[in-house]
Amino acid sequence: MAWSSLSVGVHLLIISLLLVGTLICFAGFFILLIVSLLYFMTLILHWSWGWCALLLAAGLFVIGIVTGIIFTSRLRKPLFSVTLAELQKDCQWLKQDIPDV
Repeated sequence: MAWSSLSVGVHLLIISLLLVGTLICFAGFFILLIVSLLYFMTLILHWSWGWCALLLAAGLFVIGIVTGIIFTSRLRKPLFSVTLAELQKDCQWLKQDIPDV
């Protein structure tokens, strides 16, 4: 029994380390993507890097707002509408008075 719980613990540790490593790599990719976009904006627009960074930050902010609106609209829809309807019917049935026999 102890060996199986130990192997499960090691398995969860490996999965969590892989998840953290993936998140770190994704964050690094995102940072390098933003830096390269900033560099190309300075080359194309011939602006100073400060103005290009401000424009890029505003664009990312707008994308974040749109993504947040889409996310919250998806969250408001119930995932299991049939299950919720059945649960409401069960609650109504349980609230009914049962006559004493």
